[in-house]
Amino acid sequence: MANAINLPYLPTNFSELDAVRAKAAELFPEKLKRQVAKALQGNDHAFSNEFQIDSADDQKSYTFFELINSYENETDLQRIDPKSVESVLFGPNGMIRRRGGGAPALLMEDIEIGFVDDRVNPVIGPVITSGRNRLVALQIFIDAAMPGARIDDVRLRCGTRKFKSRKELADRIVQANTEARNMGRAETRERKAGAKGLNTSSRSGLIESLPSITKIDDFATAFGGFIKLCAIEQQLNGLTLDQYSAAGVTAYGHLRKANKDLNKKINDNTDVLVQMADTACASLPVLVGQAMADNSRGPRNSKLARLLAKEVAKRHQLLIQA
Repeated sequence: MANAINLPYLPTNFSELDAVRAKAAELFPEKLKRQVAKALQGNDHAFSNEFQIDSADDQKSYTFFELINSYENETDLQRIDPKSVESVLFGPNGMIRRRGGGAPALLMEDIEIGFVDDRVNPVIGPVITSGRNRLVALQIFIDAAMPGARIDDVRLRCGTRKFKSRKELADRIVQANTEARNMGRAETRERKAGAKGLNTSSRSGLIESLPSITKIDDFATAFGGFIKLCAIEQQLNGLTLDQYSAAGVTAYGHLRKANKDLNKKINDNTDVLVQMADTACASLPVLVGQAMADNSRGPRNSKLARLLAKEVAKRHQLLIQA
C-alpha cells in the first residue's frame, strides 16, 4: 500500500520498501555492481551518463541531496508506491533484472522538477512533479551495488518545468500520478530514438536531426516530438507532455496504416513530415479542446490522436481509417 509522506526521499524512511531493498541486494548482478562502482568513482555526472538515456533534450542536473530534500518545498502530502519502485528495478525495463529476460535497462524516464514563479513572491522549488518512486529506486539500486556509498553530490539529469502558481504545480503532480505513467511506451520510444541522434529539445533541432533516423518506425516518434514541442510552445496544459507525445505517435500510426507508402515518402523527403506536423500544430489548441470535451470512454490522448490523424489526412490528401 502506498505510504503518505512528508519526509526526505530516503528508502530507509519507508518500511514498505524493506522487501524491495532485500530483493535488490540478493539479485544484483556482480557485473552490474562493477559498472555502478566505476560510475560512482568518476565525476559527479558519470553515474547519470552511465545509467540515463541521452535524449539530446536540454535538461538540468540536480544532486541526490537536492532531490532527496526537495520535500521541504512541498505543502501537500505525496506518496511512495513500493510496487512502482519495484517496477523500476525489476519491471519490463528493470534496471537490475528485466521481467521477461534480457540485459538490465537504463533509467527510461527522467525525474521531472518543477518551480513556482509568480513573478511576485520568491521562487518555490525544486519540487519533484514526477519521479519520486524513480528517485527512491535509484538509491536502492546504488545501495545494492555499493552499500553505504556516498551519493549526496552525484548528479542526475532532470526535466524542468516552471509554473505560475502552486495550483498549477499541484495539478501537474496529480496528472503525473494518475495518467503519465500510462505513457511509458511513447516516452521510451522517444528517448531511445534520442540516444540514436533524434533531437527532441527544439523544433529546429528536431528538423535538423530527421536525416539521422535509420529506423523508419522512428518517424512516428519524431511526429510525437513535434506535437509535444508544439504543446509547450503554445502553453497547452490540457494533457501531460507525455500524453501529447503519445498522441502524436498514435496519430502517425493511424496515418501509416491507411497509407502504406507514407514512410517511404517521408524517408525520401523529410519535409513531408515537417509539413504534416505544422498542420497538426496549427490545429492543436482546437483539437485539444475537442478531446477534453469528449466524455466518451477512453484516454484523452487516444481521442486527441484520432483528431490529429483526421486533420492531417484532410489537409494532405491522405487516407484515414474509419
